[in-house]
Amino acid sequence: KIRIRVALRRTKQRKGNTLLFGELFEAFKHVGRFYDWKTSVLDEYGPTMACPPNVFMDGFVLSILPENVEHILATNFNNYIKPPRIIRSLSPVFGRSIFTLNH
Repeated sequence: KIRIRVALRRTKQRKGNTLLFGELFEAFKHVGRFYDWKTSVLDEYGPTMACPPNVFMDGFVLSILPENVEHILATNFNNYIKPPRIIRSLSPVFGRSIFTLNH
C-alpha cells in the first residue's frame, strides 16, 4: 500500500481523506445520493483524481475522461489487474465481462 500511496501522489487528491478510513465517513453521509456526491467531487477536483489507500481498500484512480477509460478498458487492458475481491463482487452483476476478467 505504501507503493500505491507514493504512485498516487502525482494525481490530484481530495482533501479530507484520512489515512485510516479514507473517505468512508463522507461516503456514509451521502449514501442516498452517492452518484451525485461523487459527481460533485469530480467537478471540484477535476475529471481524474486519486483515492489513496486506507485500511479497507487499496488506492485507485477515478477518472471520467474518455481517453483514460479507453486506455484502461481497451488500449492497455493487460496492465490493469483486478483483485479477486473486485471480481467476486462484480461477477453477480456483470457475469463474465470486461469488468470481471483479467487478461
